[in-house]
Amino acid sequence: MKDKIKYIGRKLIYVYNIVYPVINTLIFLLMYEKLDNTSLIIFVIYLVIEYWIWIKRQIPYMRMLYDFLAKVTDKSVLAIYGGVGSGKTTLATYLMNKYYPKESHYYNFKVDGAKIFNHQHLFLKEKLIEKPCVLIDEAGGFYDSFKYDKKYNAERKEIITFNKYFRQFYGDGLCIYVDQAESNLNTALYRSIYFVVQLDSIRTTMSSPVMYMFYKLIQSVIREYRLSKVMKQYKRKDFSKAQWRSLLRSESKRIKVINIFSFQEFSYFTFSVVGDYGNHYSINKDEQLSKFIIPSLEVFNNSFNTRIFKDYNPAVDKEKLYWGTDLELDKRFMSTNFNLLYNEIKGSVENE
Repeated sequence: MKDKIKYIGRKLIYVYNIVYPVINTLIFLLMYEKLDNTSLIIFVIYLVIEYWIWIKRQIPYMRMLYDFLAKVTDKSVLAIYGGVGSGKTTLATYLMNKYYPKESHYYNFKVDGAKIFNHQHLFLKEKLIEKPCVLIDEAGGFYDSFKYDKKYNAERKEIITFNKYFRQFYGDGLCIYVDQAESNLNTALYRSIYFVVQLDSIRTTMSSPVMYMFYKLIQSVIREYRLSKVMKQYKRKDFSKAQWRSLLRSESKRIKVINIFSFQEFSYFTFSVVGDYGNHYSINKDEQLSKFIIPSLEVFNNSFNTRIFKDYNPAVDKEKLYWGTDLELDKRFMSTNFNLLYNEIKGSVENE
């Protein structure tokens, strides 16, 4: 029952975000007789602003979203590129959750409860379920883990078959490759992926201005409440004032609260295949940056932490060193970082 109420609540907020000026107009008409002249004028001006934003920005961006989704659903394999924080994995997980049930999801990285995707699937040694949805994140690293070994020569050729015949083999499934740059993908992937998106950025934009600002206040209350619960695990007396302020800022940044009356705006280019075998991709020089928006609740619904490799960092945690505390230490690290020792030797020889 609780899940059903949450589901209905999300859908109502979703509908409101899509057609909020119309709903606010209906509210205005219901309140019309109870408003004085000044309130009427303010309400009308506000509705005009809302309709202007809705018609000039949100309707075109929503139309671009539907155009984009139509291209995605027409493909079985695609690649999403983009820099750190551009929304690659966020967009990929949105597409997975929108079109495929969780029991069909495969990941090549740790997602609790999801199916594991590994090289044996990619080499056609092990079958996926019918109509699977596969996310291969950090695709270049995934491929690098085997591509230099000669014993995988035959398997490398199977990657092309996996991609080209994905729909033939598995029905209306979807396979998404995610990485930071085109150069990270090898020729076998170039020759069998024909729809590529280059994400430029992701940012939060408001839907209804009043509801967005109202919920921003609620966000502040929720964040402070969660922060107070987190800080209870620390003893105030163990920290100086500066350390405590730093800890507060650090813990506050970890607390994410979605503004339910907002959109996530994605900026992107689409690539076209170049060459007979799709050896590489290029952006049309005349193409402009495209944008689409998705309600934030839809984007981050059932999402996970995208710092997927945090627990597998091979670096060792040692004592922190600070510049300016030891002259010999400064000299040693300046020399090793910038090869300044050679310059010192050269200078001493010239002086002689």
